Amino acid sequence: MKPTILMLPSWYPINGSVGGSFFREQALALLENFNFVVLVYTEKKIPAPLFFLRSLIGKNKPKILYNRNDNGLEEFSGTIFVPKYYILGLALFKLRRILYKNKSLQQGVGGIEPKSVSKARDKGISLIKKKNLLPHFDCVLGQTAQDMAALSQAFAQQFNVPYVVSEHGPFPWPGSVISDVMANAIERADAFLAISNDKIRQVLLQNITISPWYVGNMVDDTLYTLKQNGNIEKTFVIVAAYSFYKNYDMFIKTMEYLKTIAQKKFKILIVGYGANKGYSKNAEILEEKVRNSNFSDIAELIPSVSREDMPSIYNKADAFVMTSIQEGMPVSALEAAMSGLPIFSTRCGGVEDYVDDKIGKIVSLLDYQGLAHACNDFLNGTVVYDSVHIRSTVLAQFGKKTFVKNMSEAIFSVLKESQ
Repeated sequence: MKPTILMLPSWYPINGSVGGSFFREQALALLENFNFVVLVYTEKKIPAPLFFLRSLIGKNKPKILYNRNDNGLEEFSGTIFVPKYYILGLALFKLRRILYKNKSLQQGVGGIEPKSVSKARDKGISLIKKKNLLPHFDCVLGQTAQDMAALSQAFAQQFNVPYVVSEHGPFPWPGSVISDVMANAIERADAFLAISNDKIRQVLLQNITISPWYVGNMVDDTLYTLKQNGNIEKTFVIVAAYSFYKNYDMFIKTMEYLKTIAQKKFKILIVGYGANKGYSKNAEILEEKVRNSNFSDIAELIPSVSREDMPSIYNKADAFVMTSIQEGMPVSALEAAMSGLPIFSTRCGGVEDYVDDKIGKIVSLLDYQGLAHACNDFLNGTVVYDSVHIRSTVLAQFGKKTFVKNMSEAIFSVLKESQ
């Protein structure tokens, strides 16, 4: 009988959203070894006085809704209510620093979670268990760690099962801090599943102790194929949300510089910059910048594309460009490489694990001239890439079969140790 995993994703494609599509794709791939219960969970914070008033009249009970069975994935959405403190959280943190002279808090921790929040979380999950609001599960998988580690730990403790966490976003999220509860939950996890070496570095940099399993990220090799597009003019494609750390400003500078040094004509596809409204903001600013650039006449803007249509996008292109400041193990670059495209990228994380001179070119952050020259060498034919080699390399490291093997070994190991 297959074990069942409760997956707690920090984002997931429900109600028309495309965010977190790769979490669903990974779960579908793992169905050969596991059953999955997916809980898209929200911890709704209510001002503390109102929270305690609601508690008296029984209004803080957790809510769990059954959404659908998606190809064998049982999907639920839910809400737990916890109190929200404004000044108190910061005051407690500073007071504890003064009283204990930093000894009680590890370096890197920047926030204290009041115990009443943890108690409210535990009480809500306890009610979920008592009322059998979710199917049985044998292990909890929290994705991503900084959002879901504490919740994963709470579910695991209440249901007496092991839990594992992974991290896919910048760690910590820009503008946020590491809390004591988050750090504790990550360190006490039965396994930390690493998608890249750079992600391991980011977590360790916060003085959080982990013993990582390198599982990589998954690209479905059955969906992305090699195909001759017949382009007379080579086409560069970027696939990225419009977010500051995707650094579209550098992409624009790169393409403008390339336009001035290139002796051969080329085209540009700019894809996905408006796909996720909660993540891609003010996309019209990017459109205006492209219109005012020197390459506006050769650029095609595609604000959003369905996951099903992405393979055809890569098949229209000849090379993939990425100018990010930070990545984990970028799915778009893996998809492009699985389609045989060379990868021209900044040293942003993840790509260093597989991109070498036979796969593409990695340049320093902000080095738009170096990136443009690498693209120009490709345009001129000075550097030639073997699309079959590119695909086979990525297939061996991050293909569906490899990912399922890596993930299954990690989770089965955790389940065996917990027996």
